[in-house]
Amino acid sequence: MATPQLMTYAELAEVWGVSKEAARKKVEGLRLPKQMGNDGRARVMVDLTEVQHEPMKSRPRGRRPPGGQLETTPETEDLRRLVFTLEAEVARLTALDTSQRADFERERDRADRTAGELAATRDTLTADLANLRDALATMTAERDSARARAAQVEALQAVLEIERQRVTEWQAVADRWATQAERRRGFLGWFRRAS
Repeated sequence: MATPQLMTYAELAEVWGVSKEAARKKVEGLRLPKQMGNDGRARVMVDLTEVQHEPMKSRPRGRRPPGGQLETTPETEDLRRLVFTLEAEVARLTALDTSQRADFERERDRADRTAGELAATRDTLTADLANLRDALATMTAERDSARARAAQVEALQAVLEIERQRVTEWQAVADRWATQAERRRGFLGWFRRAS
């Protein structure tokens, strides 16, 4: 049995014929003891007789007959059909996404225009409402003024009616006085003639 030795990752990679990173991964997978050297580089305690590295063999993707063509099996045909179907579905979904994105952009632009138009309409309506409020206030003041004038006219008509009645009463009094005066004149004239 050989004694374990301290080796850097670069030395292990050279012995095993792999990259430095692959050597690091293998050491981590085997959980080999490590320690830091005076030069600041990690060193791994490894017994090369026990730990051998064999590169993985590449898996054949299909059986190749001597002519170089892949042998087709029902499974590979099913997989090809599935891949073709999936590629067609991806293309369909991509086209659908593009169409829907265009629809979305068009609707967003329309919504932005509509929002601008609504804002302008709101501003116009707000101004119109302010004008209507001012006009209503003016008309209300005019109505109140007209009501006040109508009340004054009614009061004056009532006073006029009272004055007419008084005039009528005074006319009756004056007529009575005139009648009495006529009678007295007639009596005085008779009295003068009689005397």
